[in-house]
Amino acid sequence: MELTPVQRRIRDFYFKEGLGAPPDVTHVHRPNLVPDQQLFSLEHLRRHLNDPLFDLDYVNLFQAGKPVDLSSAGLYKLVQKRKIRFVDRRVLQQHFERGAACVLEGLDILEPEMNALATVTVVDIYKRHVRPVGTDHHYLTVARAATVFWGAYAVVGASYAKGLGSLIEVVNVLGSLFYGGMLGVFVLAFFFRRVRARGAFYGVLAGEAAIFACWYYTSIAFLWYNVIGCLVVIGFGLAISMFERTAEDGAAELARDRV
Repeated sequence: MELTPVQRRIRDFYFKEGLGAPPDVTHVHRPNLVPDQQLFSLEHLRRHLNDPLFDLDYVNLFQAGKPVDLSSAGLYKLVQKRKIRFVDRRVLQQHFERGAACVLEGLDILEPEMNALATVTVVDIYKRHVRPVGTDHHYLTVARAATVFWGAYAVVGASYAKGLGSLIEVVNVLGSLFYGGMLGVFVLAFFFRRVRARGAFYGVLAGEAAIFACWYYTSIAFLWYNVIGCLVVIGFGLAISMFERTAEDGAAELARDRV
């Protein structure tokens, strides 16, 4: 393989000055060895250091039936004034070599969630709008296909989210895109009895549109998406229900006049 000029310069520096340094020298340095260094960007570093499956909040090691202290495996790097958390896999590897077992917390929640999505897909969408009449075996086959689809969707989504930062932050950011709409629907159902189903439905659509607009076009912190989405859902839901009620009252009054 042919090396680039920069790679040859680094190779020569390593063999001539690095290996030739005295034993008591811990590091060697040459100014401008790599001019205009652009080997890694912050996003590259974040993508390589942050692995959702190796977050200390979600991984536990057990050896001889007892949990292993992994505090020494949690490290930080300060890059461009931003602290990036990552795991020193060498510490994990040492415990693995001594027979430790790894338990990833939180991954068991994926199975019921995918089954629930498959059930909703079959019962509320496929059975209602595609094929209302069918055998149990047919619906079971469709449910299995839906489970495979949602599993593949989860894998693709996790592959994309891997480069977004720590797992806790990614879950909160993605959840904030939908929590506001859900909260708005619950508020309408519990505190506004005169709201109509059509108003709640279009209110959720308006709330989600507002949340995604804030996420894409503004720099508002993601925790505010819940508040913004909830308020938009309530406002649009009440307004649409009021107009719908007014239209129905007008139609009833017109029918009475005709009688």
